[in-house]
Amino acid sequence: MSLQSIFCRHTWYWSERHGADRCRHCGKLSDGDAVPVMPAPTFDPPPVTAPPARPFQLASQMRARTLVERLDMLADGGDLTRDEVLQTVVELIEDGQTARPRLTADMAARYFAALAGARRLHA
Repeated sequence: MSLQSIFCRHTWYWSERHGADRCRHCGKLSDGDAVPVMPAPTFDPPPVTAPPARPFQLASQMRARTLVERLDMLADGGDLTRDEVLQTVVELIEDGQTARPRLTADMAARYFAALAGARRLHA
């Protein structure tokens, strides 16, 4: 330590290079009385984990969606599980082969238009 730095009337400025306050006249680094040399710790938010899509349940315990509910979900851009998609296809085939279909021609035309529109949006 030189006599100049002892008798200097320090004029402090922040030095990015040294990461501390430094005197303009003698070049002395601050003792850290006023400003800490270490940067303040940053607190990152905890990572967000997505909840599981479905908890493990037996097929008999799950509330099955009806054919119309699954078609509405697909038309609105919702996601179905693989099993629900397969079940929907099977039910549509069965429904087309029955004497009294649940899906009338009017409803089928509306769903066809909605699903075709949803397909164009996501393609």
